[in-house]
This record gives sequence, structure tokens and C-alpha cells, in this order.
Amino acid sequence: MKGLVWVLAVLVLFGCKRGEKPEKPVENLVLESSITQEQKDFAGEFKKFLEAFKNDDFAKLNEFVKPNGKVYTIFPTEGLYSEFLDYDDMETLAKDENTIDAITYFKQSTQDARVADGRIAYEDLSNIDPCDIKEIGYYGDYGKTNILSETYRASIENLGEEVDLEELKSIKNCEENVKIKVMVGIGEEADVFYFTEEGGNWYITIMDFSECGG
Repeated sequence: MKGLVWVLAVLVLFGCKRGEKPEKPVENLVLESSITQEQKDFAGEFKKFLEAFKNDDFAKLNEFVKPNGKVYTIFPTEGLYSEFLDYDDMETLAKDENTIDAITYFKQSTQDARVADGRIAYEDLSNIDPCDIKEIGYYGDYGKTNILSETYRASIENLGEEVDLEELKSIKNCEENVKIKVMVGIGEEADVFYFTEEGGNWYITIMDFSECGG
């Protein structure tokens, strides 16, 4: 695990209501005929990712970590802020005291009979708030993110330090290479996982466990 901890100067969304899950607009659903071959290929890999988590198969999970790469994990803390760490192996990530509670909730949700097949429902997630997902399920879409660079810039500004251009470049490169995001409904809200593809292999690069997935 790299030794970097960045304080995310973004307030946790306490206003997320815990009521019933609203109906998703029909127009957000992606027709089966519109799903690309790439999305279908990823869906198969995502099932393997879930099975590895269910079985604590860290050797298999590490196949989803890009060689010489890292996995950024954003997690809530006590108080008003979230933090993120980066890891180079999944066992360290899963057993870290900062992420173990979030990982436990995620693993418990994978045991639910409603998601036994690991199926991804592809939707237009551009206007879907993770707070609005109140059921267990997996929702996928093409999509990028700027959550890491925003976190970095906010933390640097908060600390009154200068931006490390090399670090920022690495973070932005991670964001720009994100290809598919999956909102993982765990029952009360959704975590958000981001995957990239290289040479026919899929790698997880960001696991956002912050309140309502940031």
C-alpha cells in the first residue's frame, strides 16, 4: 500500500434521504440490442470479480489490479470528510481498517439471492445519484470521473501546499482511462466502482465507498 492519504475536502452528503427507492425512468434503460460487445465482455469479467470477492480469492482479485498500477479507494471517516488511499494488492485493500467495514457490506450484498447471477443492468447513469439506489443490484454505464483530481486539488488547497504536478498527472491519467463504471447497490445506497481496459484485460482502478459513492 502506498503511503499517501489525501483528505477529501468535500462535505459528506448528509441530506441523502433513506426513504423508498424512486422508480427509475423507463427512458434510462438501455435496450439489450444497444449493449455493445465490449459491455457484454465486461459483464462476464465483472461476474468473475464478484465471485472472487465472495470467496476471498485474492489471487484472482489481484488479476484485476493493473500490473505496476494501483487501486484508489475512497472511504468515509468520522466527521465531515472522506479520505482516499491507494493500494497495489486487493488483500491489503480488503483488510485495511479504513475500508474493512465498507468491504464487509459489499461482500454481504453479493450473497443476496437477487444478484446471484451477477447480472449488470446497463442504464444511462449520467443523471442517477448513488443515493437514489435503494435496492441491491448492479448498474453499469460508460463513464469517466474527476473525483480523484477534485479530491487532490481540494486537499492541497486545504493544506495550503503546492500541487505536485507528477502526482496530479498520475491521478488524472487514472481518471481519463476509466471506461466503465458500476453502481453497486448495497441496500441503502450505492458504491461506485470504476474499471479500465487494456489489451483485452479489465482492471479496477477506483472503488468509491464514500457516502452515496461521492
